[in-house]
Amino acid sequence: GHSVVMKIGNTLVVHAGVLAGHLKGEDCERGMGCLEKLNNLISDYLFNGGSMPKDLMWGEDSPVWTRSYSSPDGRPLSAKNEVELEGVLKDTGTVRMIVGHTPQRSGINSAGKGK
Repeated sequence: GHSVVMKIGNTLVVHAGVLAGHLKGEDCERGMGCLEKLNNLISDYLFNGGSMPKDLMWGEDSPVWTRSYSSPDGRPLSAKNEVELEGVLKDTGTVRMIVGHTPQRSGINSAGKGK
């Protein structure tokens, strides 16, 4: 199946972003365990006719729609989002997150001090 979030080495790769709330759940281990569950839910919906996890796919703060870490044309992240990013990276054992989602007229750029 296709993953919504991938960990490649020490880098998270996601369409829009992983938020702290995505790393919490009653039936998953904090951090990557919750992301594996998220990937499994989305894959089950897309490929096996499982129920659609609406909040995880279409919610404003979902990994495919959030804009918490992407600002048009490289504007800096808010202090709140910088702190959240640091926590997510720590909890997933990564040092950076690559996101797409928001068009960048000036080309590829980085935010969050390159993280």
